[in-house]
Amino acid sequence: MKQAQLLLFSFILVACTSRAAQVTVSEDRIIRGGSGVYMVNADGSGKSSERLPWESINQPHWSPDGEWILYDTHYSDNSKLILPRDHGIYIVQSDGTQRKRIADGDYAAGWSPDGTRIAYLAYDTNHSVYTQPSIYILNVECIVQHKECNLQPDYLARGYSPALSPDGKYIAFVGEYVDADDQHGIYVVNTDGTSEPVRLTPPRYDCSSPGWSPDGMKIVFAYYQNSSTEGNIYVMDIDGSNVANLTKDFTGWPGSPQWSPDGNKIAFIAPLPTEVGKVYKSGDAVRYSNAVYVMDTDGTNITRVTLHNDEVIDWFVWYPAQFKATK
Repeated sequence: MKQAQLLLFSFILVACTSRAAQVTVSEDRIIRGGSGVYMVNADGSGKSSERLPWESINQPHWSPDGEWILYDTHYSDNSKLILPRDHGIYIVQSDGTQRKRIADGDYAAGWSPDGTRIAYLAYDTNHSVYTQPSIYILNVECIVQHKECNLQPDYLARGYSPALSPDGKYIAFVGEYVDADDQHGIYVVNTDGTSEPVRLTPPRYDCSSPGWSPDGMKIVFAYYQNSSTEGNIYVMDIDGSNVANLTKDFTGWPGSPQWSPDGNKIAFIAPLPTEVGKVYKSGDAVRYSNAVYVMDTDGTNITRVTLHNDEVIDWFVWYPAQFKATK
């Protein structure tokens, strides 16, 4: 039986200081001024230090057939908090060929289940990162069929972290409440543009990273308390009911949850304890090493699957079920 696998996006800041220079890790895991893509089995086995032969990317998403990868190039000037317009949304075949820029955007969100549409978000030109970006749907059927086409995105809503439902009919995303400063809730909107966004979480919930169960009946998300210094992974029904805390017994600050394609596991990222982790500084930016964990969907059997104490993982995605079945 094949192992369930995760695709990891790893980014490690290397500061020009003596403290950072003393970090003893192999060169193939420090990506100087860039990033890398790595593979690891969901049980923790496999060589997560083996970098895949792709350029610097962010937010990678496998297409449903495993033939394409959607990603963005996400660079920002943290000192000015202005997003440069060399950001872009790209797709590339899984062997690294046929790379195509398909949109001016800042965050690749995922594929529709038939592999014909992608979702992404984009900030307005020259606007601060504190301005809510726009969420778009884009039909890319002509590209994956290797045809020439004129791509025209459709606007859906303003918000963050869009996630397509398994049937492609809805997008869950993070939106700002109008009655609570600095609070973000989970919303759902139709992908055909026929509905206004519906808020699922109550006011005063500060939420992030919604993700769908494979059957489309539940949404997993991160909920932060105390100004984002504490948090847990929660799950709820798609109407916002039956909210449950999955990581109440986990010591740490978990985030970025994602359901496995078979629906049996949920993976997430959490910082490592300070006594084992590393701290990386570059100017005013500070990053903490972290790890990917996998748990059962009821929050039990939490297992750490990335084992290097000195790496910072920004993103990961599961192999699509269809791809594993045909390889």
